[in-house]
Amino acid sequence: MKRISVIDLTDPKYRNDPHVIRSPPKGTPLEIADMSSHLSRQVNINYRRVVKPGFHAPSAKERMHFHESPIEEYYIVLEGKLKLLIDRKEVQLSSLQLLKVPSNTPHKCTGYFAPLAYIVFRAPMSTGAAKVYHE
Repeated sequence: MKRISVIDLTDPKYRNDPHVIRSPPKGTPLEIADMSSHLSRQVNINYRRVVKPGFHAPSAKERMHFHESPIEEYYIVLEGKLKLLIDRKEVQLSSLQLLKVPSNTPHKCTGYFAPLAYIVFRAPMSTGAAKVYHE
C-alpha cells in the first residue's frame, strides 16, 4: 500500500522551516528517498517561506544558470513578491502568479519582498549535472 500524507503549510510548526516539501539532499540513496511520501523521482518540488518583513537580497550562492532540456521550472508565489532575472529581463511575481522558465533559459533570483511563500516545481527530475552556470 502506498503511503499518503498531507502537510498543512499553514501549521505554525512549519512556519520557520524553509523546506517542508523538498527534493532529497544530494547523495541520498534512492531507497531512503523512496520511504518519504513527499519525495519523487519524477519532479523536484521545493517550498520556501521567509517571514522577516522587507526587501531581501538573494544568497551570494545564487548565480545565473539554466537547466538543460527537457527540464522546465515553474515558480508559484503564494504570498509576497519574488524578483527574477530571466534571459536578461527583470520579472516580478506577486501573490498567486505563476512563471514558467523554459529549458535552456538563463535565470536567477534577484531579490524578494517578505513575508514571502513560494513553490518551485522542476520537471522532469533534475540533478546538479543538469544545472549549467551562465554568467
